[in-house]
Amino acid sequence: MDGYTLVRHIRAEEARASQAGQKQRLPIIALSASALPSDVQRCADAGMDGFLAKPMTLQELETMLARHLSTGPEPLSSAAAPVLADPMVFLTESLGSAEDAQRLLQELLSTCRDDMRAFDVAAATADTTLQRKLLHRMRGALALLRDIPPVNTDEDVVIPLTRQRDALMLRLDRLDGLLQDASRNGPDRQRHQA
Repeated sequence: MDGYTLVRHIRAEEARASQAGQKQRLPIIALSASALPSDVQRCADAGMDGFLAKPMTLQELETMLARHLSTGPEPLSSAAAPVLADPMVFLTESLGSAEDAQRLLQELLSTCRDDMRAFDVAAATADTTLQRKLLHRMRGALALLRDIPPVNTDEDVVIPLTRQRDALMLRLDRLDGLLQDASRNGPDRQRHQA
């Protein structure tokens, strides 16, 4: 049984209980790596009360829980827009030190560059399945940085894979520049910027 079916069963049980005079509703929040409008709508249609896209912050989770545990469910369309962050400041605040932020960003960039090389091999052999998988993995990993809004379109269908690759490559280059600046400026400068 998948999550959609489970929610439909829970809502059906709640409807039967309501007819018997018991009016309780279990708040159900979807948590998914895919934030396509069709996925969000599918969750709403199944009876879910809210939607969070992975990765999420503790603040987003807290806000969603407070919304649904205190005043009742709100429609999915009322979700707040994500707050965009400077990647180095966000990582430094999240991890507690500029050094840890730099190490994490270095590892993230290294992994994404490896994936980018694998993408190029997959493109040369016309392996579109692997290309999509690698793009999805890189976008998901980079979403941790919270520096660009989540993709809420059917990008994989609309934008050619090579253009998606080029956009990610530009982003990796920009992040690499941020990392180099942070390394040159040292941890004291990062703390003052945060």
